[in-house]
Amino acid sequence: MAVTTCSACLEHPRLRHGESPIGETRPRETASPHAFTLVELLVVIAIIGVLVALLLPAVQASREAGRRNQCINNMKQIALAILSYETNRGALPPAYTPNDTSAQPYGSCEGANPPTKKKSNPGNKLAKHFVLTLILPYMERQSVSDKIDLAKDYNSGGNATSTKVDIREFLCPSGDSRKGVYATDYTALVDIHDANYCKFIEAAGLASRKRPVHKLVGMMRDMPMPTSSVLDGLSQTFMFFEAAGRPFHYVKGVLKTTPPKIDEKDYRWASNEAYDIWGRVDGTKECGISTIMNCDNDRDIYSFHPDGAVVAFGDGSADYVSESIDIDTFVSLFTAGAIDIPGPK
Repeated sequence: MAVTTCSACLEHPRLRHGESPIGETRPRETASPHAFTLVELLVVIAIIGVLVALLLPAVQASREAGRRNQCINNMKQIALAILSYETNRGALPPAYTPNDTSAQPYGSCEGANPPTKKKSNPGNKLAKHFVLTLILPYMERQSVSDKIDLAKDYNSGGNATSTKVDIREFLCPSGDSRKGVYATDYTALVDIHDANYCKFIEAAGLASRKRPVHKLVGMMRDMPMPTSSVLDGLSQTFMFFEAAGRPFHYVKGVLKTTPPKIDEKDYRWASNEAYDIWGRVDGTKECGISTIMNCDNDRDIYSFHPDGAVVAFGDGSADYVSESIDIDTFVSLFTAGAIDIPGPK
């Protein structure tokens, strides 16, 4: 029996696409979706967790590197401002005012004259200020400087309000945000504690040579000094140091609750007592004098960077110094050189 084909039917649009002319769609073979098993999901989650664990330290390290670089830049700005002051005034600014008038020992560790046998230095009769106040105009902070009367103490009269300003360049970004405390994370260390140096460094055999105690002074002092007094060379002498985190009190990375905060006179950027003397610890406390930095941020070199701290040098540069630095090397870089400070007449 012959089979005839309807030409009109062949022209039907549904037939051309393999569909029924009466509107029915032929079923298509489709692959059934494959669902993840619980084990597969757990494996994927574990892999993601491992990747995150591997990447997170790298991200944190990258962020800290950026913060450390900003901290170095802050310190460099301070050092360059101090040198600009020296260029204009002919001498480095005093680390603090007024100057120390107490009697100071003189001579070698074995034969240093006690302070009672020394004449006191005459006072310069200046009001109470810190070096950071004096260099504000050289850090593009003229507007803050204009409101401060250097003839009055930093915390008296109108200065009590004018110095209550948070200055970004005085804070290291690696520390916690501390708005409204007017702190500085950078400080001047003017001297090495002579008695502790003699007892815990020289007598302990940690010094390569004997040093007279009156030569343990740093580059920044309580009196204006020319850069020519830095006999070891500006690039080989520390100028400014990091002491971060204040007013909160940290010891070896742990926030202390006793006392909960450091006295404001020791951390305010305008305070004449924001300076310090290195090595005040007596060797029996948390770390001892042989721990150069990162022990206690109350009157010590301290940072939140891993394994070191930022230091500015006398030539205006700044760098990261490892906390494992040899103590005798540190003392050599701290002191300004073999400048002979005359003894009592």
